[in-house]
Amino acid sequence: MGNPIYIDKALTTVNGSAIAQPQSLLGAGDFVLNGSLVTGGVAVLDTQRQLRFLASTDDNWTGVLFTIYGADDNGVEIVDEVTVPVGTLTVDTNIDFKTVTRVSASASPGANVQIGTTSTGSTPWHSVGPCSMFMALGVALIPAGAATFQFQYTLDDPANLPAGVLMPHSFNLSLSNNAGSIITPIFAWRLRLQTTGVAVRGSVVLSGLGVL
Repeated sequence: MGNPIYIDKALTTVNGSAIAQPQSLLGAGDFVLNGSLVTGGVAVLDTQRQLRFLASTDDNWTGVLFTIYGADDNGVEIVDEVTVPVGTLTVDTNIDFKTVTRVSASASPGANVQIGTTSTGSTPWHSVGPCSMFMALGVALIPAGAATFQFQYTLDDPANLPAGVLMPHSFNLSLSNNAGSIITPIFAWRLRLQTTGVAVRGSVVLSGLGVL
């Protein structure tokens, strides 16, 4: 049996223009990163979390592709792409960012668009390691108050996804009294939090041949 792996996650209050203040683009190009969390052209967030684009109108921004460049909590460079669906004023990133260095649009959104944070963020994916005889994983989570959260796992390698795939396919572990276990092989796991102002901490224990 391995030693406990301790995890924690907390998100500060949502800031709708933390990365870019409302601005319009006349055509394809980059947003000016001028939000409250931007220093020297780089937005630095409290922890890695999903971002949100908010438009003043949805008349013309449907179908616009936004590309976001930055890094996660571990400093690993990441890129995400989101396309605006029909009939919405907001669109969120697929993955979590700790820093944002560039945001581009494939065409003019036709409206003022601001970029900020959401109330959702996850820890980095933790690989179960090279153990070929993984047997079980146990987890216990302790929220500091009322919070919405999930313990997620994936069979994908988050660091080696197929071409064109931006994020692993994840599953939520069923928890009882904020604890649970997995007895089938997995590749990686993480804690996902959907509440601001409340910290969630926990411990994860792996067992199997080769686990230290």
